[in-house]
Amino acid sequence: KLEFSEIQAARARLFDRMDANHNGLLDAGEVRAAEAAVKSKRDFQAAQFGGFQAQAGRIDRNGAGSISRDEFAAFIPDRLRRAETNGDGALSISELRALRRQ
Repeated sequence: KLEFSEIQAARARLFDRMDANHNGLLDAGEVRAAEAAVKSKRDFQAAQFGGFQAQAGRIDRNGAGSISRDEFAAFIPDRLRRAETNGDGALSISELRALRRQ
């Protein structure tokens, strides 16, 4: 199983790489830079990363115009939440396989 807590820990590490000025917040420029860097690779990760700027508003729960590390890490994309069908807060092998077929 892939626990949502493991996803959140990975997202926290990703945040640390995206936070170019190391101030604990992602601003619009850092979001654009991260999306551009991933898209330039033209790989599977880039395809999954698409629309990050559009999601940024949903991740910014307090409406501050920037995203904190906690906000970023806590966000689980809707696609993953929908794939988790048994309510255990984790993605089983069968749930992950079903997600790949979507």
